Amino acid sequence: MSEPVCGPSALISTPQAGRQQLLNEAASHHRAACAVIGRDVDLYSELELQVILFDELELSPTPDLMTDTGSLRRLREHHTQPFLEHLLAYRETMGALGDLG
Repeated sequence: MSEPVCGPSALISTPQAGRQQLLNEAASHHRAACAVIGRDVDLYSELELQVILFDELELSPTPDLMTDTGSLRRLREHHTQPFLEHLLAYRETMGALGDLG
């Protein structure tokens, strides 16, 4: 009968598997956001997001056209928009990755 895997190797594999799962999830949200818009988008580009959110999708602007995650969450309270949902899911997933780092 084999013993369960314990020790450092067990601790290392779990975070790596979780990290890969989060990377896959982030990539999926990025692809979905791009599909909604119909082109590749840098989900951290303030200028690109301002054009998409406030010009193309005509969402009500945030103060100073902010596109930080907190401002986007407040924007979501007033708008149901698939691009915005995928953008926030991507940002939250990437934030979780940073917590693993």
